[in-house]
Amino acid sequence: MKCFSWIGIVMVMQCKPSLNLIAHCGAFRGKKGKIFSVSVWSCVVWVIWKLRNDVIFNNVEVCFDKVVEEIKARIWSWFVTKDFGCMRFSFNDWLANPRLVLSC
Repeated sequence: MKCFSWIGIVMVMQCKPSLNLIAHCGAFRGKKGKIFSVSVWSCVVWVIWKLRNDVIFNNVEVCFDKVVEEIKARIWSWFVTKDFGCMRFSFNDWLANPRLVLSC
């Protein structure tokens, strides 16, 4: 929930992942908004999946603050790598205001 509040989304988590994706996709308008919201949701799911595997197979202990930081960094790297249009701002700007991506 911390990563969703960081981007300004308030949502109730559903039991079915598909319902979470549908709810999350409606959080932003326009083509960039949909790409942004699907990317964020996909990243959260990916990081949680990796964490789950680490807990099960490597006996890693969970630190939720580190998980949120990994989500923020991974989304940033995805947008920079995929050239989300105009990554003209720094990683620190991204951390302070992730909606900058939508203003490009």
